[in-house]
Amino acid sequence: MKTQILHFTLCIIWTLLSALSLYAQERQNDTRHDWSGTDELTVLVGTPWPAPFIDMISTPGIYGTESVRNTDRRLRLPVFGLEYSHNLTAVIGFGAGIYYGYYETPVSIPGNGTAQMHRTEHSHYMQLIARVRFNWLNREKVRLYSAVGAGVLVKYDNEIRSGLLPEMPYRCRTLPWLDLCAIGVTAGQRLYGNFQLGVMSAGFVTAGIGYRF
Repeated sequence: MKTQILHFTLCIIWTLLSALSLYAQERQNDTRHDWSGTDELTVLVGTPWPAPFIDMISTPGIYGTESVRNTDRRLRLPVFGLEYSHNLTAVIGFGAGIYYGYYETPVSIPGNGTAQMHRTEHSHYMQLIARVRFNWLNREKVRLYSAVGAGVLVKYDNEIRSGLLPEMPYRCRTLPWLDLCAIGVTAGQRLYGNFQLGVMSAGFVTAGIGYRF
């Protein structure tokens, strides 16, 4: 956990320094650009959520505790996302995103005596988020922005629950979800690279490529 916090802190510092550098470079020629009326489509990959976030949306229950879940051996895949945004004005944009992630967790279930049952929990989650974006630097090749969003998380899993052993049936749940992008950067004109940092549906850090039309 300490290593994850350190990496996250370093990402924040690097992103802030990069944003300030881009801002200073663009301020020298101060050539504001108005992207009003255009649309943006971005494909991105995000860092998988750390264990505390995963456990927060896990199923509570007698057999769903940390004492039987082997979280050190948990497999987490990157989060994949597709985002759309419409630039209503030079500053304000509205859009939506869809994101998919997957993780699996080995579980040891107490049995009779010293015997134990071993299972693997499989969890798929999809998020549908509506976002409002605030573009606070608009240049021809560089844009800096922040965004907030809200939507739902749909989770499909076979997590262990008391009274349902050993079958582990799958079930689907829907939860309210929030999204916050502290700093986002696009570099390019029509075809651009994208980088985001925040507490987002696609993780703390995302990188991707997009097209503006």
